[in-house]
Amino acid sequence: MKLALISIVFALLGILFVVWINNQTLVLHHSLMKEMEGSGELYPVIVSTRKIYKLIPVGIGLIGLVFGTLSVRDKTWIGIIGIVFSVILIVLAFIPLWTFLIPK
Repeated sequence: MKLALISIVFALLGILFVVWINNQTLVLHHSLMKEMEGSGELYPVIVSTRKIYKLIPVGIGLIGLVFGTLSVRDKTWIGIIGIVFSVILIVLAFIPLWTFLIPK
């Protein structure tokens, strides 16, 4: 039970980190768009994140995945929730969520 809760906590903290990074990127994009509107110039803007912001959630997700599998091996089936959250975290680490929040 203890390993399952650790797995769930790691996965949820990682998901919060991914959401926070995507929110910061969205705020940066909005500020660049406002600056572009104010100056009247149109120039392309490339917004990207560092690799470390993708590697940290993947590492946290792998740690949660390990704790979840150890929990399932100890016959604690709540560890499956930790495994699912960890897999969701690993997938979300590579999806730029901030692009879905830009108003069209």
